[in-house]
Amino acid sequence: MGRLKSIIDLRGTIDGITFYKIKGIEGTITRRKAGPTSEQVKTASSYERTRENSKEFGIASKAGKILRRSLNPFTRNIGSSYVSGELTRIFQQMVVKGDGIRGKRSLKPRQHKELLLGFDFNAGLSLQSVLRLKPEVHFTEKRTGIHLTFDSLNLKTDIFAPSGATHIEFIHAACIQPALVFNPNKNEYDYSTDAYTILQEATLSERMLLDRDQNIPLELRINFHPSNLIHEDSLLISVLGIRFYQQIGFHMYLLESGKAMRIIALD
Repeated sequence: MGRLKSIIDLRGTIDGITFYKIKGIEGTITRRKAGPTSEQVKTASSYERTRENSKEFGIASKAGKILRRSLNPFTRNIGSSYVSGELTRIFQQMVVKGDGIRGKRSLKPRQHKELLLGFDFNAGLSLQSVLRLKPEVHFTEKRTGIHLTFDSLNLKTDIFAPSGATHIEFIHAACIQPALVFNPNKNEYDYSTDAYTILQEATLSERMLLDRDQNIPLELRINFHPSNLIHEDSLLISVLGIRFYQQIGFHMYLLESGKAMRIIALD
């Protein structure tokens, strides 16, 4: 640390040297900026591991962004702020398990789907804490649809509703998570196939009265358009969400409490 005595009052950083004031010390304090330069990080052999980690973190972050955007119409009023970081962490685990050398390993979520199964989009409220029963989920042949069913659901005893709730609504949503692989020609990650399909589908139940002590069946089917051929490398994701409403007179008001959504099945 040096001290500069000059009639010129310097502040900030010039050529890697930072100029600043400290209360009670005369003159301007100088300190050389610590750490490597951006050029060193990009080219120096000693930072090769840093570059590899950066590439793999970047592709994990991209994968998380794809999933968040795909489900955003259904999760924006349910998902909490932790989702971005937590999804990146999960996809980083998938990259570590991927094929290839460090810094170029593939991200193929269908091969490691168990890491995403059971992911809750609301960190403060899991779907399991609201819904006592697990639905049956069936993926149709050639992945042309997803059928979610409850054979017998009692809304009065199988649901843990927040105070003031009078009605419940179920959301069954589906999306595709593509595989991402390193492209040596571009020196960057890219989709594993040009045939990557964008899919964003959902079906909603009716808003059902909670104070109904009887067992009812519930079926939420999603059928895809025949043109939506899903590539074998892509992961098909089924998500179940719950929202609660309060009826006052003829109006239904969405409650902020009680919202939950989870990845319940993958293919």
